[in-house]
Amino acid sequence: MKIIDEKGKLFGIINVIDLLLLLIILAIVVGVGYKLVVKNEGLFQSGKAETKDYKVTIYCPMSPAAAAQHLKVGDKIYYDSYGELEAVVESVNSDSSIRGELPSNYPNIENITIVLKVSSSAADKRIMMGGIQLNIGKEVMVKTYRVEITGYVIGIAE
Repeated sequence: MKIIDEKGKLFGIINVIDLLLLLIILAIVVGVGYKLVVKNEGLFQSGKAETKDYKVTIYCPMSPAAAAQHLKVGDKIYYDSYGELEAVVESVNSDSSIRGELPSNYPNIENITIVLKVSSSAADKRIMMGGIQLNIGKEVMVKTYRVEITGYVIGIAE
């Protein structure tokens, strides 16, 4: 008995092209099933996990003054790989006193302090924002749809 007969059937049962098509469909179904079940983002989600809100203060030294002007209360933090996060800008304060200490070719540099309201899992002792654990001293990126600056976590309060 031949593996592929004259009609192109594998073991005389199924066409090779049909078999490949079935394997592709099976791979797609397994991929979607994985995303729904393992990632817990779909049909089998058993409700939202309980969250706890934290006030996270981020200090962004020597940042462009335009960043402070474009950061607005209520802006959501957005990371490309995670989308919109459970973090919202609560306040933005800028200090331009640093300008006197810098050379004249740095006219629009300010120290910016941002307070974020971050919702993180109540069951987890870590405070997570987009896969990043927030700790005092941690360098983090504050990224919205219009602004992207780097700063350091200087305060965490419940």
